[in-house]
Amino acid sequence: MKTNKHIAMWACPRSRSTVITRAFENLDGCIVYDEPLEAPNVLMTTYTMSNSRTLAEQDLKQLILQNNVETDLKKVIEKLTGNLPDGKLFSFQKMITGDYRSEFGIDWAKKLTNFFLIRHPQDIIFSFDIAERRTGITEPFTQQNLGMKTLYEVFQQIEVITGQTPLVIHSDDLIKNPPSALKWLCKNLGLAFDEKMLTWKANLEDSNLKYTKLYANSASGSSEPWFETLRSTQTFLPYEKKEKKLPDRLIPLLDESIPYYEKLLQHCHIFEWSEHRV
Repeated sequence: MKTNKHIAMWACPRSRSTVITRAFENLDGCIVYDEPLEAPNVLMTTYTMSNSRTLAEQDLKQLILQNNVETDLKKVIEKLTGNLPDGKLFSFQKMITGDYRSEFGIDWAKKLTNFFLIRHPQDIIFSFDIAERRTGITEPFTQQNLGMKTLYEVFQQIEVITGQTPLVIHSDDLIKNPPSALKWLCKNLGLAFDEKMLTWKANLEDSNLKYTKLYANSASGSSEPWFETLRSTQTFLPYEKKEKKLPDRLIPLLDESIPYYEKLLQHCHIFEWSEHRV
């Protein structure tokens, strides 16, 4: 009998979504759909400026086309909501809101079990800035790249179309106590937790994160410090709280993002070890 249990994790980039996906893909019967909206989004983007950000995005477009990543939105949504391949019990979909466009619609998300992963925007912006300076991108990234506003808008829309408030979990809580947080999350997603979620092979050897692997091995991704960490780690890294000072040029983006983060934080599950800054 065909099944179509689909779990969608909506998150901003730099929210630890990849390591959480690594945990879930270790469950028996899981198939990962890795940033499935990225390719349709990139193909719909018109590049008109000749700067380092645009050149990087043009390179990404070529990477997608050369590796036959599915770009047809209709086909992507059919995969996200349709029957699973033989032998698979559920899909785990890593949805990055920087890839989402209002033109994609949202009614199809009624067929998914949706939850939202949040992280403080200061931490996200700080991580973004380090990566972009390392890879030579000098143009400032925007709210569209960050996706915090979109994350809240998608949350609101899914709440309306499903008639239920989606789960919200903070990535700090998962990092601070992975076993307990993952047990809670699995229970609320209708899955059985397994200790296998806590370890994996280095270098993405046993991973179905096809898009992430493709980008990690590209010219731009290979020099990214985040990918270096991703390739070397085999479990959750210990939580380490750091004071992060943003450059003045990024403060307006932080100020713009905080209200959306705070609205999502109001719905966030509170663990006994939770400690979130607003």
